[in-house]
Amino acid sequence: MTVYWWERLEQYISLAVTVTLGAAATSIGWLIRQVFTNQRQIELLREERRVADKLREEDRERMSKIESGVERIEGILMHGARK
Repeated sequence: MTVYWWERLEQYISLAVTVTLGAAATSIGWLIRQVFTNQRQIELLREERRVADKLREEDRERMSKIESGVERIEGILMHGARK
């Protein structure tokens, strides 16, 4: 009867070790997946920021052209056409 008890104890210990290793492996896999997902999200945000910066610069150039055009029109209207 003692042998049977030790065999059951070995089975429970083996089961506990297996479950622990499985949980550890799953946790490590989850952590790695989270890190890579976060890296991808960070890179997407950086790319989005680069595009927004480029568009903002283009908008500034357009506004500058519009302002100079408005100033020319203003000059013509205020001082009359110079021929």
